[in-house]
Amino acid sequence: MNANAKEIMVVEDDPVTMMQTSRVLQEAGYNVLKAPTGEKAMEMVYNRRPALVLLDVMLPDMGGLEICRKIKSDSRLQGTYVIMFSGVQTESDDRAQGLESGADGYLVKPVRTRELLAQIEAMLRIRYAEMRLDEDRRWYEMVLNSIRELVLCMDHELTILWANQAAADSLDMRAEELIGRKCYHLWNENDKPCRKCPVTRSLESKSPDHSIVDTPDGRIWEVRAYPVKDEHDRMLSIVEVAQDITDMQKSRQALERSEKLLKEVTANMPGAVIQYQVQEEKGLLPLFVSRGVTELLGVTPEDILKDPVRLWDNVHPDDSEQVSSSMGDSLNRNEPFHGEFRVLDRDNSYKWLRISTVPYSDVREKMWYAMISDITLLKKAQEEMAYRAMHDYLTELPNRELLLDRLERAFAMASRYGHKVGVVFFDLNSFKPVNDLYGHMAGDKLLYQVGQRLQKCVRKSDTVARYGGDEFVVVLGSISSSQDVLRVARKISSEMSRPFVLEGVEIHQDFSMGISIYPDDAADPQELLRLADQSMYRAKKDPKSCYAFCSG
Repeated sequence: MNANAKEIMVVEDDPVTMMQTSRVLQEAGYNVLKAPTGEKAMEMVYNRRPALVLLDVMLPDMGGLEICRKIKSDSRLQGTYVIMFSGVQTESDDRAQGLESGADGYLVKPVRTRELLAQIEAMLRIRYAEMRLDEDRRWYEMVLNSIRELVLCMDHELTILWANQAAADSLDMRAEELIGRKCYHLWNENDKPCRKCPVTRSLESKSPDHSIVDTPDGRIWEVRAYPVKDEHDRMLSIVEVAQDITDMQKSRQALERSEKLLKEVTANMPGAVIQYQVQEEKGLLPLFVSRGVTELLGVTPEDILKDPVRLWDNVHPDDSEQVSSSMGDSLNRNEPFHGEFRVLDRDNSYKWLRISTVPYSDVREKMWYAMISDITLLKKAQEEMAYRAMHDYLTELPNRELLLDRLERAFAMASRYGHKVGVVFFDLNSFKPVNDLYGHMAGDKLLYQVGQRLQKCVRKSDTVARYGGDEFVVVLGSISSSQDVLRVARKISSEMSRPFVLEGVEIHQDFSMGISIYPDDAADPQELLRLADQSMYRAKKDPKSCYAFCSG
C-alpha cells in the first residue's frame, strides 16, 4: 500500500463547500488535495496516492459512482479509502448504490465536523491495522521464499494458488507463471492427478499425508500434504511441501542452511515464531523461540526454552484454557490451528494476539511451528466500527437500531418474570429557534446536554437513546407499576427545568413527554413506541403538564 497516511483528497465542484471542508481537515492535521472535477481527481489520485478520497456524488464531468469504481478496481490504488457525500437527502437505495460501487462510507451534506472527522479517523485506523497485517503476511512469505523446500498452495481442483521461489526455481519458471496451473501437469505431465501422490490422498482423506515420490527427471522427493481447514472443519485449500532428497547429504546441508536462515530472519521479524519438537511422552519441546516473543508475551525466549509453560504466564484467564486445549487437539490430530487470545500488556491493559500453528514431519522427526502476531489495532478498529454502527455520533447514546434491540430484550425479560416495561418518549419544544438564534453547534451542545441529563434520571440497566432530531426515548425495564415510570418522568421534568448554558448564555427549554407501559397499553415493542409518541403529542397540547400517559 503506497497511499500517503495523512493526505486526503477532496473532490468537490462547489468552491464554498471545498473551502469549508479543506479548512476542517487542515485544522485536524491532514494534508489536503483539491480536485474540482472527476478528470482532475483521477489524475491526482494516481500521482499522489492519497490515503482517503472525499468524493461528491455529482460532478460536472463524470459521476462520483464511476470515479469510485475506477479507484476500487485498480490494484495500484489498493489501500485508498473512499467516502462519498451527496448534497441532497438520499434514499436507502441510493446509499446502497454508493456502497456497492466500492465506497467505504456515505455521508449527506452538510456534514457535521465531528461526524466527518470521526469517520475519517476510524477508517484510517482500520487502514493502518490492515497495513500492519499485510506487512506480517509479506514477512511470512519472505520466510517461505527463503527456505529451499518447495511450497505450493492449491485449491480443491489442485490448481496452484501460490508457490514459493524454490518451487519456481525447480521448474525454471517464475512464481507467477505457476499460478493457475494444475500441479500434476508440472512434474509428471499427467492429464489427471496421480493416485499415489500424497496430495491426492490428502485431498480425499482431508488429513495430512506424506510419502516419497519419484519424478521422470530422475529426482526423488519427500512430499508432505496438509489440508487447510476453517473453524467449521471445512477444507479451504491444501498445502504441499516437497524436498528433493536425491542426494541425502546435499539435502541435509540445504535443510541446515534453511533452518539457519529461518532463525536469522525470524529473530528480527514482527511477531514471534516458535519451533517445537514433538515427543511421544513429553509432548512439545521448544527448540527455537524468536526474540519477538518478549514484546508480545512479556517472557524471554530463554524462559520458554527452560519452561514451556511460561508461554502462558500473562494470558487472560478466560482465554488460556481454551487456547491451550485447542492447541492440544491440533497436536493430537497433527493438523494446523488458528486462534486468538488476550495477553496482559506492560500498562496492565490487555492486547489481542493471533496464533497459527503448522505441523511438520519427515522420516526422522515430527516438528510443530507456532506463529504469533499482534492484532490489537485490528480488534480495536472492529470494535469501534461496531460501536459507531449502534450509537448516535452526536450524543454517543444508543441509536434507533440499538434502542429496538434493547426494547425487545426488556420485553422478553418482563414476559419471563412477570414485570412491566415503561417507555418515555421525550421531545424538545421549539428546538429550531435554538439553531436559528445560536447556530447549529449550539444546538448540538444542547442535544448532548439533554442526553446527559436524561441518563442521570435512570438506572444503569435502563436505556436512554436518541430516536432522531430532538427526540429521545427512555426504556425502563423490570418495573412493577406506572408509579415507577411517573417517578422517573418527574425526575426528568425537574432535571430539564434547570437552565442550559449555550455559548455563555443561559436558556430555558420547554419539553414534552409521552408514556406507555407494557403490557398495560401494548404487547408489541413497535406499538408501545407509537403509543408513547402519540401521548407525547397530547402532552404538547396540555399547558398544565409536560407529560401524558397513554392510558391517561
